[in-house]
Amino acid sequence: MHFPLTLALRPAGGVLAPVLVAHVAAGLALFHAGAFPPPASAGVAGGWLAAGGAAGSLLIAWSLAEGFRGEFAKRGMVLVLREDGALAVEHRGRVEVFRVADGAVDFGWAAWLPLYRDVVPPGRVSRRLMLISANLPPGRWRAFRIWLRHKARRKAGD
Repeated sequence: MHFPLTLALRPAGGVLAPVLVAHVAAGLALFHAGAFPPPASAGVAGGWLAAGGAAGSLLIAWSLAEGFRGEFAKRGMVLVLREDGALAVEHRGRVEVFRVADGAVDFGWAAWLPLYRDVVPPGRVSRRLMLISANLPPGRWRAFRIWLRHKARRKAGD
């Protein structure tokens, strides 16, 4: 495998569909629980119940928007995997260099990457990225996982 390895990301329907289903289920559960709209005989308690239902609906809508925003943000994002384990993220004309923080997980079907900026001493996690094979160009998932296992997790001086 030759480095640097450039990977152009794309949104994956395999992530968008479960996000949508989970949020629809949460909305239906909120509606079914009777929180929204409250019964007319509920009085003052009904007002609080309506306020809670409205707040819950707003939170569900916000969470759904954030889930979609996070996945659609991958459109136009390019990852450059480096030999030294660094990860350059190119997005909207801006390039940032990160290192994979402790806590990265390779599930086989998905990878969870907490990233920190490539500075000394290491900073706190400043970005998180979840990738599945559909986010990467065809045939690049295995190469990405090998880089993650053998290059990115290597500590400085190893």
